[in-house]
Amino acid sequence: MRAWLIYLTNFLLTSALGVVFVFLEDVQRLNDLADWEVGAIAGTGFGAALVAQLLLAPLADRGQSRILAVVALACGIIGPAGFAYGSSMVVLATSRGLSGIGLGLFGLLARKAVLGLDATGGGAKLGILLSTAVAGFIIGPVIGAVFEPLGFRAPFLFVSFALILIGIPATRTILRTPIATTPVDYSDLGRLLARPKVQAAM
Repeated sequence: MRAWLIYLTNFLLTSALGVVFVFLEDVQRLNDLADWEVGAIAGTGFGAALVAQLLLAPLADRGQSRILAVVALACGIIGPAGFAYGSSMVVLATSRGLSGIGLGLFGLLARKAVLGLDATGGGAKLGILLSTAVAGFIIGPVIGAVFEPLGFRAPFLFVSFALILIGIPATRTILRTPIATTPVDYSDLGRLLARPKVQAAM
């Protein structure tokens, strides 16, 4: 049961990034934004999620998972709420960035936690976690469409409220779960980056 709280929170964090795509035209019209500004707002969340995993993930391996879990949930809750009330490109992009940081950090800790709860069937559990992220991104626009009759802010506030209800117990589960830590060694980074397949992926 505790693992499903983590799965559902991961779903909600990803849906927070997906729900905006129903409202991109509204965002542009209401705030008089240029096309490039709308594109930047839409993409900031995904960029922030990537940066969070690359730069902050090593902290989890150094035993800082507790603070990262709290930061992840806080960003996940504040991001959609900030987007609901944002009225400028900077505020809207920042809110998307917070949602991305929340997703990036929580996804990392969720992978460690579901294995920490019980390593049996670890591959299947990580597969479920990935599936919840994909489902959240796909269903995010559906959430937006369902709540659209209630106004622009409704779907974003719904996601924030759902993260409060479900994300808090999920985060408590992560905080109480043994998280594997390991020393971080960057000595092989140069050789790794020199590989053609890694360069192609980058």
